[in-house]
Amino acid sequence: FGHIMATFEYFTDYFNLILLTIEDACKLDDLSWSVVEYMFEHSPKMIMLATTSRCINNDDSNILNIEFLDKLKNDTSKENRYHEIDVADALRLHLEADPKLIDSFEGDTFIQFSITENMKARKKVKDCGGNDEDALALSAKDPAAIDAENVSELILNRIDRLPTTVRKACFAGAILGSKFELLDMIIVFEHETVVEDDARIEHSRMVKAKMDAAVSRGILEVIEDEDCTYRGSFKVKGHPFAHLNVKYRFAHNVWRSHILSSTLDSWKQEMHASIANAIEEAVEDGEHDDDVETLARWFSHIEESGDSRKTSEVAHRVGAKMEQLCLPQEAKVIYREAIKSWKVMDTGEDTEEKVGGLTLTLLKTLEAKDFDLLIKLHIGLGRCFANLLDGDGSKQAYQTALGFVQKMPKSLKLEDPDIIFPILTGLFVARRFEHIVSLQDEEGIVKIALKKARANLKNSAAAAMTMTGDKSDNCKLHLAQALAMNAEMHARHGRFEEAFVIVSELLTIYDAGDHSALLGELYGCDYPSHCIAQQALWYVHLGNAEKAIKACRYVCKELLPRLDPTNVNSLFEVMYPIVWVMKDNGWSLNCRKLMEDYVFKQLNSLSDRAVTYGKPLLAPMMALLDMAGLTCTSKLLPEYSRWALNERNGQFGSELNFLTGYHGRTADSITAEICLLLSYYTEDTEISRKLIEKGLKLATDVKNFACPTEGASGMIIAHQQLLPLIEELKDVGSYL
Repeated sequence: FGHIMATFEYFTDYFNLILLTIEDACKLDDLSWSVVEYMFEHSPKMIMLATTSRCINNDDSNILNIEFLDKLKNDTSKENRYHEIDVADALRLHLEADPKLIDSFEGDTFIQFSITENMKARKKVKDCGGNDEDALALSAKDPAAIDAENVSELILNRIDRLPTTVRKACFAGAILGSKFELLDMIIVFEHETVVEDDARIEHSRMVKAKMDAAVSRGILEVIEDEDCTYRGSFKVKGHPFAHLNVKYRFAHNVWRSHILSSTLDSWKQEMHASIANAIEEAVEDGEHDDDVETLARWFSHIEESGDSRKTSEVAHRVGAKMEQLCLPQEAKVIYREAIKSWKVMDTGEDTEEKVGGLTLTLLKTLEAKDFDLLIKLHIGLGRCFANLLDGDGSKQAYQTALGFVQKMPKSLKLEDPDIIFPILTGLFVARRFEHIVSLQDEEGIVKIALKKARANLKNSAAAAMTMTGDKSDNCKLHLAQALAMNAEMHARHGRFEEAFVIVSELLTIYDAGDHSALLGELYGCDYPSHCIAQQALWYVHLGNAEKAIKACRYVCKELLPRLDPTNVNSLFEVMYPIVWVMKDNGWSLNCRKLMEDYVFKQLNSLSDRAVTYGKPLLAPMMALLDMAGLTCTSKLLPEYSRWALNERNGQFGSELNFLTGYHGRTADSITAEICLLLSYYTEDTEISRKLIEKGLKLATDVKNFACPTEGASGMIIAHQQLLPLIEELKDVGSYL
């Protein structure tokens, strides 16, 4: 503490008495108390220590340095230099206040100040007998405040006495948040009153005057220390008042909470709707289109407006955008909240049959558009669960969506009859998270999808003269998706020849450049491109290396350059199967470059919060390709070794192993191969032994996981990929 003491003495050198004050001493940490104690014991100056704290006792040793406190008492009490003052007792005596009122302070300095000033004024009026000019002036200015008995009355009375326009502005500010900007308020009121362009400046000045009035009454504060550049959610480009923006906050949260509690729900809903409309205008115009906070704020305000249909429409748009930005957790919350908004309208009995938590009584009152929205919300929810590796949650969401289709009154017709296809695909994809019991378990889903898709395409061809090109293209998309599901289903069960025939038909329909982005929009994934890439591993399994390499070349030259570059999950799934074929054929460095160009760059363009199921695998895959390509440097190897030797690293869990296993290689097997290659590079026998032990355990465990059994088909290709790896690990281990 020598340096602290020297600094303290330097700044207090010219003073004989030093007042050291500590607010909220009960929150001071031990080290800070030690500094105070050191100053007390070593300073040559006279120090007066003044602290504020809640009531303490000897049980609070973890909060306050009781030892030092006792020392102060013992050393100074005899000389009458130690004083404890109970603020509540002082106020009770001096202001003749009700004890219950004092107890309502709860340590809040704003409440203490407000009530204390109020009580002082009341006492002054009482004591002077009505002759004190200051007291009479205060009483005349705000008699309601003088009569307030508690903080709630005080705040509400002061709010009620505001001019109507100022009070309305404060209400709007409270709905905007604890902090808001002048331009926020201006735009909101412009939307509410429809201000013409030539009146915008005058209208803005009027709004500014209302804010000034709220500031003068101590309700709002101007945030002086912030840049006044507008950073809100509204469209302000070209606004004549943009250069005069001001930022505000409520002087205390008590103001905002009381303003909100005293506002009629109907008015709050109208204001939320007005704010949501203003944000929507900015989003539609391209401002804040990719700003997650603005999108979330848009949904939050429209949700509070109480309009379930509009809430669902916005949720569908905002959720889809968040999915595109690889934020499935945030999108999941949006979808769930929108679904929940319908339950408020539900007047059915708890004992009734329900779909997605909604009774049949409510469902009978809904229109076709409402069913369409509810189904789309559950489809989005299913995609989010899948991207978060929650297979059960995904399956349940898709089953609920299917339930809405089945329970929809026959008198209604869905606005989008093709909505059944994403549901079927979702149910099919959700099965990746579990062992497939038999071919028949999947055939039902695939047959329905194929039958409907072929019928749609046939009808589209028959009505070609009256149908738009987009509709015809959608029919091709649905058939391509169904064919890809069919091919993968056969390959899962070892029926590769049938799968190749189906892919041949798929290639006559699917066009990556035209269809990839649309498939991502409709289904969340481009299944046909994944299926085409899977062929490389199917050929490896059949021992046809030449065709496997040919399939990889097709993916690299014809497929990857034409895929939707914004769909990171699809790009990863297309790359994943060909990585293993290219690596085993000496193309590790080429493959690494493709991973950097098509996956890494896209991930780096996303926010740190972005989630993709392939994200945790990228670094291990790049390290494996680095070592397999013999480009490892002496600097990288120790880093790879440290990662591999950490027991917690490289074990990715059953969900990710299921998902990657159905793409041809389980996640944990990547770590196992990294351990194998590292054992070749290291000269330390003990480290090599540990690496081989970890690699062999992971590979063996995941082999049993992927192995076909009597009750399940397993993961045929992933199982085959593991066998030579396990043998090599055993061989190396036998020499250590």
